[in-house]
Amino acid sequence: MSTNPFLQRSVWFLRAAWRPALFFFATLLAAKRWNWDSAHLITMPLLAFLIPALFLARSAAWCRFLDRLAGLWDRHDRHVLPLVCALGLAASLFACFVILNPLPHVADSYSYLFQAKVFASGKLFAADPGLAAFDIPWTVKHQGRGFSQYSPGWPLLLALGVLAHAPALVNPLAGLLSYIVIFLLVQEMAGRRYAKLAVLFCLLSPFYLFLSASFMSHTSFLLFSSLSAFCFVRGMMRSSYRWTALAGFPAGFALLIRPADGLVMWLAMSAYFLFKKRRRSIGPIASTLVGVGTGVLVLLVYNRLLVGQWFVSPFSMMGSVNQYGFGPGIGDPEWGDNFDAPGHTPWRSLLNLNLNLALKPA
Repeated sequence: MSTNPFLQRSVWFLRAAWRPALFFFATLLAAKRWNWDSAHLITMPLLAFLIPALFLARSAAWCRFLDRLAGLWDRHDRHVLPLVCALGLAASLFACFVILNPLPHVADSYSYLFQAKVFASGKLFAADPGLAAFDIPWTVKHQGRGFSQYSPGWPLLLALGVLAHAPALVNPLAGLLSYIVIFLLVQEMAGRRYAKLAVLFCLLSPFYLFLSASFMSHTSFLLFSSLSAFCFVRGMMRSSYRWTALAGFPAGFALLIRPADGLVMWLAMSAYFLFKKRRRSIGPIASTLVGVGTGVLVLLVYNRLLVGQWFVSPFSMMGSVNQYGFGPGIGDPEWGDNFDAPGHTPWRSLLNLNLNLALKPA
């Protein structure tokens, strides 16, 4: 090999950078929209290329690249998290009040805000006789009552903003707190350097920033699920029942925000530690059941008060569109335009996923 220093440095750079470059290039290509003649053709064919690229990116060179990037911040270590939090909050507030305006832009958001205003008025549902004249998206009208189809967690948080006459500030503040919790979680798992990288990637994510500027429930779910994960990880690593028991309560509230996601999150964490620590994890996992069970109980009581049945949620009152499971009466009836008959099956779920990823030609 040549002893030319410039050539040696160039070769070293190419060896270290080709996997990260491949990863980012594949991500950019997969994010690009493609027009196809058929709406049933997936518009991101490079997913098959992106998946192996993700594995290639998990290499020693990629880890060294991240390690050196984090090392650039070592001189100002104490200022990294406050700086990221300040920039993230400023970016979310700018997106909320300048780009989006402090108004709901998605049908789900209207339903969340409606329920938040109902909660802020001290009620569980709206009982106005003229309610039938209003068509609020994803809102149930049942026995003279009007209420959101969604679970009560996020509307409860949003109601605090309604009472303060600033509901648009709730999500930016939740995004701000999420930076801190994610930093603590990653620091507990992988060290301070990677914690700084994690919050930097959050700051650079348009998805993170714009959801933090919206009226959707994702950011609040991120906050409470991350807080639960932090307490869970700290408790398992330090063999502390106090921390694992504490993890159950944010997990329970995350379940109140997005029930299916919250349940999957808690099961995934429990299964991971059960696999890693086996019998030693049974007790700590059991200690989380108090908090998780509290969330489940509140959800069941909420169902009973609004719908009249413990195990029938407002979500299922919207008809077949939001029903869980498979069968001829499950799913959107308009799917009959795409398939031979209405209904939902595992195969149709894959076709529907493909359809959602497709961009129909205008």
